[in-house]
Amino acid sequence: MWGALENLTATEKSTNVIAVNRVIRLFKNENDARQIAQHLRLRRNATVHTAQSPGSEEAETIIWQAEQLVSKLLFFYIRTGNRFRNQRELIEFLDLPLDTDVLVRRKQIIQHFIKYRS
Repeated sequence: MWGALENLTATEKSTNVIAVNRVIRLFKNENDARQIAQHLRLRRNATVHTAQSPGSEEAETIIWQAEQLVSKLLFFYIRTGNRFRNQRELIEFLDLPLDTDVLVRRKQIIQHFIKYRS
């Protein structure tokens, strides 16, 4: 499941933190989503790097959490993927800041740049 998450967030060759930062943007409550994604990231790293396998109850929880994140990404791709020319644009979208004020200011700067160049 973590491999699917990495693929959908285009982070196969990046740090897991970037995957977390990209997927949380799809949730209304990014703080809760971050907690879940961080837990998965830590458990994944523990399993891969130190061979610590979770117990069956924890494994079910981990699988459920991973399923929530991957499902959100898949449905995002299905519902809105056609608004982007390619995956790079979609990833740029996922990399946008969460702060609305920062986004509004960035939009103003871009509009100014377009006006300046014309």
